[in-house]
Amino acid sequence: MENDPSRRRESISLTPVAQGLENMGAEFLESLEEGQLPRSNSEMRGSRSEAGPNTFSRWRKLQPALRARSFCREHTQLFRWIGTGLLCTGFAGFLLVACLLDFQRALALFVLTCVVLVFLGHHLLKRLLGPKLRRFLKPQGHPRLRLWFKRALALAAFLGVVLWLSLDTSRRPEQLVSFAGICVFILLLFACSKHHCAVSWRAVSWGLGLQFVLGLLVIRTEPGFIAFQWLGEQIRIFLSYTEAGSSFVFGEALVKDVFAFQVLPIIIFFSCVISVLYHVGLMQWVILKIAWLMQVTMGTTATETLSVAGNIFVSQTEAPLLIRPYLADMTLSEVHVVMTGGYATIAGSLLGAYISFGVRAEVLTTFALCGFANFSSIGIMLGGLTSMVPQRKSDFSQIVLRALFTGACVSLVNACMAGVLYVPRGAEVNCMSLLNTTLGSSSFEVYQCCRDAFQSINPEFSPEALENCCRFYNHTVCAR
Repeated sequence: MENDPSRRRESISLTPVAQGLENMGAEFLESLEEGQLPRSNSEMRGSRSEAGPNTFSRWRKLQPALRARSFCREHTQLFRWIGTGLLCTGFAGFLLVACLLDFQRALALFVLTCVVLVFLGHHLLKRLLGPKLRRFLKPQGHPRLRLWFKRALALAAFLGVVLWLSLDTSRRPEQLVSFAGICVFILLLFACSKHHCAVSWRAVSWGLGLQFVLGLLVIRTEPGFIAFQWLGEQIRIFLSYTEAGSSFVFGEALVKDVFAFQVLPIIIFFSCVISVLYHVGLMQWVILKIAWLMQVTMGTTATETLSVAGNIFVSQTEAPLLIRPYLADMTLSEVHVVMTGGYATIAGSLLGAYISFGVRAEVLTTFALCGFANFSSIGIMLGGLTSMVPQRKSDFSQIVLRALFTGACVSLVNACMAGVLYVPRGAEVNCMSLLNTTLGSSSFEVYQCCRDAFQSINPEFSPEALENCCRFYNHTVCAR
């Protein structure tokens, strides 16, 4: 009997529910939720007296906790709103006190709060009135009529830019050199393209147009210039916080004298802040907003647009991480755009390290616009992409050199755009009086005046002025 296989199978088989036995585990959990003591069949047969009063007292003690948990589950949304309200109230009080004590120090926090409130208001308006606004703003009429209307707007914008350039460059004809540089680089890139018919001139025109508008806002308008100057100062203050930590770890002597202890902590600090912002989802939200604007105007795909927008904040190896799940299926054209965006931009952490050196803004801007695409970047780009998608290593190797060349040309186009829009600010410097004084250090005004002095054929500059210039710059005049 003991060796009977049928009985052995019977002993280990599960009893079906149809025989009248229910899931005891489910009964136990249900009784816990209801705050009652679960009862089994054996207890019903007479084992109730064996449990004793201790079991009932134990369940009575658990009942308040179970009821509290059930209450919290039923009112989760209410508790969430209460917590959010308390946090907002505390933040509003903190902001009010900070503005009353020192508004200049609290200006950055005040601006960030206003930006957040604007986006929250836009989100609320979109949820409440989104469909109505879309129906109201949707253009009416025949599709062909809308097409001609778009073409008329594009032609008007083009003629406006041409008229503005002709009037603006009449006072400074040297700006036409930069405009010619833009045309030459675009024609060069078009000539080197493998598929001339596939070039999206909408993306090219919108890209140059957005860059022109942004440059016009920053360089030519006083509010835009002040706003970006203030933003740069806030970034400098933010990055200067690393000095306290670096001095505490390495000592002030090493931080002041050794280059590595100045740069590496800034890069690590900035990268950690970006990682925290990624973790909370703020950086993804900002990048998606920028990518949405580029995608709507230029008509590019979502993946390449997202990567290019991420290059504003992160490096060429970190930006592709935003689109890592799609790299295996992207076309060569899209991968080429991703590589070009990495070659044509500079990582925010590296720019922060340069800002911390205290170099003049003119020098830093010139250096940034000259491009960072070099042959050593090829290995960095290939190493980063092939580690994410090893099976596409051959595809990446085919286009990496073309992307390097394109990235270098894009950087030079940016420099030419800045050259078209740049106008010296402030009053004209009197070079004669400036160079005849004792100069303790060089500046951009000193450089301009010394350049004019070295190139001048008239003896209008005194020997003392030339001697002051020779203290800072080398020229053939100084050897006489």
